[in-house]
Amino acid sequence: RMGPHPARGQALLILGAAMYGANIGLFGQIFGADGSWDSGFSLWALGCTLLAYSTSSVPVMMIAVLASGIAFIAGALDGKVLWSYSFLVGLQAVPFALRNRSASILFFGFLFFAMGQVAAVAKQNTPEIALASGTAIPSTVLSFRLV
Repeated sequence: RMGPHPARGQALLILGAAMYGANIGLFGQIFGADGSWDSGFSLWALGCTLLAYSTSSVPVMMIAVLASGIAFIAGALDGKVLWSYSFLVGLQAVPFALRNRSASILFFGFLFFAMGQVAAVAKQNTPEIALASGTAIPSTVLSFRLV
């Protein structure tokens, strides 16, 4: 049930999600944590996902999906290409996007899933993964038709 000021509530949720991500980075800096970029962005994505599901906030889920994508890209740049992580992005975004009828979240969820498949093909030249990536990329393009 929406209150009298839904835009103000969404703005406060976005502000809270951004502050949560900034605090993760600040704690890492203050205490000299020896972590990598991808673990910080993964924690931020996890917190934003929980907030988005509990409040049905589409903008906060967009932050979560983008943070997941940045975590995947940062992991790939560090040499830790975990193509199974892209499945987690899909599991995170697709049910939320279908429930809230958000084409943009569905598109970015499928996009990061497809990026994971392409990274897996680049790392391991196996025909099964190439077949999976060949089916994931067209589904990214067609994701706007589903919603």
